Amino acid sequence: MKTKAVHSFTYYIPPPPERRHGYQEKNFDKIIAFLQAQGHELLSWQTQACPKSGGMWFISLWKTKNRQAIILDEQLLPEGHTAHHELP
Repeated sequence: MKTKAVHSFTYYIPPPPERRHGYQEKNFDKIIAFLQAQGHELLSWQTQACPKSGGMWFISLWKTKNRQAIILDEQLLPEGHTAHHELP
């Protein structure tokens, strides 16, 4: 059975402190750049505001583009979990 190498990625961005100027979430930017550099392609994304906390969730789907990205995926899995991927 073939399994597409597509994974979800969620990230919570807390509300920034009050500022007079714009704000850049640098940790988030680093994570996204890392995923892209490792051979993942962003397929879709959306955000969900959290009115009580003032933050938001970033929810995305990523496609694994190469075998090296599959190896990285498996290294990041919690102990006891396995992944099955087949690339053409």
